[in-house]
This record gives sequence, C-alpha cells and structure tokens, in this order.
Amino acid sequence: MGGVDLVDRMMSYYRMSGHTKKWTLRMLMHSTDLALANSWLLYHKDLTVNGTPKKNIMQLLEFCMEVAMTFLAQHDKTTLTFQSRKMTQTFQSKGKSVQCRQCPTS
Repeated sequence: MGGVDLVDRMMSYYRMSGHTKKWTLRMLMHSTDLALANSWLLYHKDLTVNGTPKKNIMQLLEFCMEVAMTFLAQHDKTTLTFQSRKMTQTFQSKGKSVQCRQCPTS
C-alpha cells in the first residue's frame, strides 16, 4: 500500500477544486490529479537518481503550475503567451473587470 498511499497523499495537497455533481467531470479531475502526482513522482525519482541537486528539482506545486502554463501556452499560440502578459492587464468576464496579479513578467 506504500505507493498508493503516497500518491493519495500527494493528490490531497493540491487537488483540483471543482464543485460539481457530474460524475464524469469528477472522474476527469481525479484522473488529471492522479496523472500529475504520478508524473511528479517519476520526475523526482529520475532527477534524484541522476544526481541532480535537490534545490534544482521542482516541488509538486511548481511542477503542476509548469504543466498548466505549458498547456495554456500551446492553446494560446495565436495571441500573447501567458508568460508575456503584463501584471496590470485586465480581463473582461461577464461584465466584471478582473486584474491579473500573479502573471509572471518576462
């Protein structure tokens, strides 16, 4: 049970929060969480075996954010990439103006 318990613990740290009653969406979010946790464990194990210093290995949250930004960058090839957006850029969503605070600057 060691591997199963480890993956369950890793998934519980940064679980996708989607409050829905649809079982299909819940299964999709769970499967994505499971894939991310397993991918990070393999990434961590591979770099540890290769002798990479611990400070150069991404933590789980950083790994998940990097995967998400990679998917967003692939989806948004025709316009500005996520990394190049200004921190003061505003977005219009359902009549509300939302200001981006956490967008990294290049």
